[in-house]
Amino acid sequence: MDITQMDGRTLTLLGSGLCTMASVHFTTQLVSQHLFYWKNPVQQRLIIVIVCMAPIYALTSFFGLAEIKGSEVLFTVLESIKECYEALVSILIAFFGPFSVFPFFLSFCSSLLRVPCCLLKRNQSTPNYCRFS
Repeated sequence: MDITQMDGRTLTLLGSGLCTMASVHFTTQLVSQHLFYWKNPVQQRLIIVIVCMAPIYALTSFFGLAEIKGSEVLFTVLESIKECYEALVSILIAFFGPFSVFPFFLSFCSSLLRVPCCLLKRNQSTPNYCRFS
């Protein structure tokens, strides 16, 4: 197999396949190291979730390039998984990341979500409403 005799499509698929395999290998290695040295679970859980995005993106891109029989369906499934995973990572970073908006979000929602019945704890300042606490 001579690389100089290959056409552009084959070279692109070969390069994409090698990069995908490297991404999966390095991600597996990094995740296993984090699991082996489990010292700070909160941060390491977020790191593992973020690191696992790379092989998902790589596999999605590879199967998007490959024109194998049935790869369209696989590409659609992987694209859906990628989008959902990206949303999950965005939410996790927003709520539990270094610049967390979670305390602001809770105070904002507790001021908006007032229930006009007393099934919950009664708010002393406004007796007709209950609050989440």
